[in-house]
Amino acid sequence: MTSLHHAGITVTMKVFGLLLLFGLKLHAEVGGWSAAVLRAIAPDQARHSIHAYFNTCPESPDARHVLYFTSEAANGESGDLRVLDRTTGVERIIASDIQTEDAHRAACQQWSGGGSHVVYHNLKGGEWSVRAVNVTTGEERVLAKNRQLGFGSATGMWVPVYGCHWNPGPHRDLELVHVETGEIKTVVTAAETVAEYGAWIEKKLGSRDLTIFFPVMSPDETKVFFKPCVPGGGDSFRGMSVSRRDGKVIYDLREKKFVHLVETGSVGNNITNCADYSETLNLETRLSCVQIRVSPLTRQVSC
Repeated sequence: MTSLHHAGITVTMKVFGLLLLFGLKLHAEVGGWSAAVLRAIAPDQARHSIHAYFNTCPESPDARHVLYFTSEAANGESGDLRVLDRTTGVERIIASDIQTEDAHRAACQQWSGGGSHVVYHNLKGGEWSVRAVNVTTGEERVLAKNRQLGFGSATGMWVPVYGCHWNPGPHRDLELVHVETGEIKTVVTAAETVAEYGAWIEKKLGSRDLTIFFPVMSPDETKVFFKPCVPGGGDSFRGMSVSRRDGKVIYDLREKKFVHLVETGSVGNNITNCADYSETLNLETRLSCVQIRVSPLTRQVSC
């Protein structure tokens, strides 16, 4: 018992030390921005202006443009995608007539291809699709039908897609789509996930009838995490009861192997889970899970 107790303290102290060093380094890097002034980005404040989600940055990789979803609907669920030029203040619509799942994630809009493309998903005519817009030409292409969009790397060329979590049909696996060529490849299947973590999935979600949900890629496109999900099988996507999902599976795309199952909640919010897999992942991998950007143009910190 004593050795186990000491081992637990050692791992926890290692994690605490890493977080402390990271915090000191971050403080030194952003100290010059302590006097920065906060202001609204979107010029029209009489409407909803919504950033997609906390794990993607609305700024383009060169920090010269900002991407956001706008809506004049009371519920914020239908609207347009706009890009703002930070230098000129000019705002332009790059995609319109968008119907979202909810205002929480909006259209999952995000930069891709180093800022050359914006990708998002949309519901039209009862069909979900993942789309890419060439920012320079304005050309829009459908990358995948009957799928929704996860979150990729703004500097990479691949974005993760998955079947609708409430009723995925044949699209239960995790796929990557190339934003320029439209190539789709399957990188990990629901069946492989069940084979690896089936006992936990059945105990936690009540079934092994799995579909992969909410994939998020690492900045270097070598890893991904996703949520195990059991679909409800209905036609409605509204509400928390349309599917059951919990935990996070970390998968190494380069090595083609499972890394770890985080059994509940967020990695960053649970020091116990963090300690559990801190010995499994090396320092470089652990820090690559955290995206911190300091914009050289706008003096803003994006996490």
